Amino acid sequence: MAALCHGPLVLAAAGVLKGRETSAYPACALDVEIGGSTWVDSEVHVAQDRRARPPSLGRRMSSSIEP
Repeated sequence: MAALCHGPLVLAAAGVLKGRETSAYPACALDVEIGGSTWVDSEVHVAQDRRARPPSLGRRMSSSIEP
């Protein structure tokens, strides 16, 4: 799942950010935290969550980035 700028507001409203970390435009920090997420002050935040993607996709991604 990916969202840019104010996009995490939509995900927070849908309830899919509960228990996850997300970055967003700083003015949106309180809104994503109210939606159950932990706001991270970062331009890019990548959270590894194996529940968020199908296992086959995870294996393909892992094999493409590991030496």
